[in-house]
Amino acid sequence: MLPPSLSINRNGKIVLSVAQFCVYNYELPDTNSFNVNHYNGFTVYRSLLHKEFRGLSIEKVSQIASTTWKIADKEFRSFFANYANEINSAVNRISPRFKLFEMNPKRKWKPCNQQIKYLFVEREEYMRHVFEKAVEEFEFISF
Repeated sequence: MLPPSLSINRNGKIVLSVAQFCVYNYELPDTNSFNVNHYNGFTVYRSLLHKEFRGLSIEKVSQIASTTWKIADKEFRSFFANYANEINSAVNRISPRFKLFEMNPKRKWKPCNQQIKYLFVEREEYMRHVFEKAVEEFEFISF
């Protein structure tokens, strides 16, 4: 079995080739294109293979990644370890720094029971006067 290899293409970009699974000249993306900042070398390698093998299930891609990772030489592994460190440092520089959340205490309401009682009593007296007039002026109409 041939181990996976890295090379540089005409454009000066690093490309990945895994001959036994027909992956040739896959350009490695920029370190800023990753959105998670806790990568190691193997997870970066597996995520690149996952992007290449979109039709396969995650389990199959992980099996392919593990078998090729085991036969890869130390130089290949160290490159991906350094690449993962670059990704982690790039994401740390880009990610926004948020202020820690400060919890505001709930507003304490003043007891205003006296005011509410006064308003209800005042309203009831007013409505009683209105309805007393209506009751006094009420006449039964017979058919």
